[in-house]
Amino acid sequence: MERRLRDAGFAFAFPAIRVKFKPTAKDVLICEDSGRDLALRVKKKARAKEANAAAGKGAQNASGSQLAAGRLVGSLAVLTARDDDASAAMLASWIAQASFDPPGLTVSVKKDRAMEPLLQVGLAIGQWAGGNLARLPGWAQRS
Repeated sequence: MERRLRDAGFAFAFPAIRVKFKPTAKDVLICEDSGRDLALRVKKKARAKEANAAAGKGAQNASGSQLAAGRLVGSLAVLTARDDDASAAMLASWIAQASFDPPGLTVSVKKDRAMEPLLQVGLAIGQWAGGNLARLPGWAQRS
């Protein structure tokens, strides 16, 4: 039977289990284990396929600002703000997404920083390039 299926082009999920006459307890155990393993592989493959489809659909439906916010969360960024003649910049390591529509961010800034009063007017966030850490010590100093 195995040869006929193979000749017909069928793929096998596991090697053939050969049993002559009445199956023993060991044969039944091998069949149960093979079936359980096959079910787990099928479920895992289905979950991976669903996850890939959901990830692709989410990325296609996301706007540019949503994609940018997703990259900023948990990264190292330079926060700049300006008000008339005053401006300041600082290294921000705690950024979280606050809302999706409209897109909003939460940035943690200590009260005694010079940056804090300027944040209510407007700000810009620039993500730190992963390989460009040579300039980091200058930003890491307290201003």
